[in-house]
Amino acid sequence: MANREIDFVLTWVDGADPEWQKEKYARMLKLGVISEADDRTERYRDWGILPYWFRGVEKFAPWVRTIHFVTYGHLPAWMNVNHPKLHIVNHSDYIPYKYLPTFNSHTIEWNFHKISGLSEKFVYFNDDMFLIKKVSPEDFFRDERPVDMLALQPDVANADDQIMPYVYLNNAMVLAKYFDKRENMKKQPGAYFHPGYPLMYFGYNLLEMAFPRFTGFYTVHGPSPLKKESYRFFWKNEEELLHRVCAHPFRHKEDISQYVLREYRKLGDLDLYIPEKEAFSRACRILETNGYTEEPENSDHHVTYRFTFPETGRSFTLELHYRIVGIYQFARANELIDEIFSPDHLKPSFVELYGQTYPVLPPTENVFYMLHHMLKHYLYSGFGSRLLCDFTLYLKQYASEIDFEKIHSWCRESKIFHLYELILGSCHLYFGLSASIDPQIRSSAADCAAFLEQILADGDFGSDTERKIVSRGSYRHTGVRAWFHEGHVQMKLRFSRLHKCVLLWPVFWGITFFCFLSNTYRVRHTTLRQTLADFRADNQKTKLLKIFENNDVP
Repeated sequence: MANREIDFVLTWVDGADPEWQKEKYARMLKLGVISEADDRTERYRDWGILPYWFRGVEKFAPWVRTIHFVTYGHLPAWMNVNHPKLHIVNHSDYIPYKYLPTFNSHTIEWNFHKISGLSEKFVYFNDDMFLIKKVSPEDFFRDERPVDMLALQPDVANADDQIMPYVYLNNAMVLAKYFDKRENMKKQPGAYFHPGYPLMYFGYNLLEMAFPRFTGFYTVHGPSPLKKESYRFFWKNEEELLHRVCAHPFRHKEDISQYVLREYRKLGDLDLYIPEKEAFSRACRILETNGYTEEPENSDHHVTYRFTFPETGRSFTLELHYRIVGIYQFARANELIDEIFSPDHLKPSFVELYGQTYPVLPPTENVFYMLHHMLKHYLYSGFGSRLLCDFTLYLKQYASEIDFEKIHSWCRESKIFHLYELILGSCHLYFGLSASIDPQIRSSAADCAAFLEQILADGDFGSDTERKIVSRGSYRHTGVRAWFHEGHVQMKLRFSRLHKCVLLWPVFWGITFFCFLSNTYRVRHTTLRQTLADFRADNQKTKLLKIFENNDVP
């Protein structure tokens, strides 16, 4: 399975396309940048060698799962568009409409993570990067980390190129916010002085030790192994900058390029569940006393804190959960979850890691939590195959300690039993889970196949949630009543305390709707009509789950 989790992304443009030329010239004329834009012929020319790229992949990387061919809209006449491994991606399929048309490679590259069906791990190729010998997935990713080279080199003035020297410097400026050069070289010297590097790169990095700050990075013009999590990090932390970059129809001296992603490795966030109110408040005070700052976020089950290391500027997030999962529109499900995971009923298990003992959820309760965690990701965005792998391994390890009868009872009571059947059946059919684990469950193979197809299409924690309407809590029913109810839920979330005053509801509804309209264009970068259409389409996928069908929400 691991080999099938890596995709290739290839960008291509036919610079001889008259329609494309006309639109590009009109864009330049409108902006008055005919003499300023990076419009070199070699940037757009088709050299007629693209078939050899595909032949190289076919011969030397047959393990690739999908090739995402990114284009303005035109296609080579010789291309077999029906090939099962080929996914044609037009710019309009994944780039927000406000940035189109674009002739800026940076805009095209900084939105890759929004490509439908793109794997979490992928390799980005330009059309002048060819495979000429056999490669394996391990040549690009090892231990879930991209395989790349870290070499430093001063950014130099180049009078013949009025754009890219600025871009390289901008890249270094951004990275300097998150990493201290000398501290980083001390912590991971092997990344700078690797035995496999050419001698030239040793020389670059050795000379760079004389300078306390980053002067620039040597940008290797070759395939880029990337992960979508890096994109999500930068879009969260450098959103304003990236919006400015994407707003440039042509390469601009204020841009940053995807090379930033190649240098950066993200610290993941940490989740802590503290159900006791007093302990939760105390934990918040401790974090704030020790330099953590609360992130502004509308959430019905956690508070997010961020800590920034003063020496390096790097930061990580920590989520304090006062509820194990968010609130559903089915009251009994919420009540049951609160009962099971309440401090009065929950008796934690304990594990020892590196000499320290930590409380964890007991196996039966943890299975129930994992089901709801997967449900939330399914409803909000997607979870790919990773959580199913985790679920399979967990059941294999703790099957003897899990009370499956209790799981059945809880699932039926919270009306997610069919979800459990689909998840367990998929693990049995596709992930090697023994049929002897909870053999009472009988799942439809067709339903399991449809379920797996859906979650793979949604991506690995990565569907573009910016286009979702809100929390999608109305599930199957998508009429006016569902939209109004969804807005009501968001109003209560936004005004978590004041909403108890019923007389103020009309005011709060108005504010919530105004914020939704504003976010539709400013944050989601789409239209109201498209957002509502997406809401309707996304809700249809819950029909398969048969969740909360006897919804008791007024």
